[in-house]
Amino acid sequence: MSAPGSPTTTAGTRNTDLDDIRHLHTLGPSGTNLETAAHEWFRRRDTSGEITLHESLEIALERVPRTGGHALVACAVYPDLHTLSLSQ
Repeated sequence: MSAPGSPTTTAGTRNTDLDDIRHLHTLGPSGTNLETAAHEWFRRRDTSGEITLHESLEIALERVPRTGGHALVACAVYPDLHTLSLSQ
């Protein structure tokens, strides 16, 4: 069961909110596994998009527009991920 307001999908369907994403933000520098993961995300969705690399997730989070079409790619082992996710 999903939390209220969260997107749901079933096997074989795509989430339209995710379909709108054309710009991913993640940690730099170029060549990191996060940049590779962002490219792979676009490839698996058979779409193209822009990837912006940032010095930190904190900086990235401040710069990701809240207008849709943008998303943040973060590593699950980022030291302050818990603080970042709960502060938003």
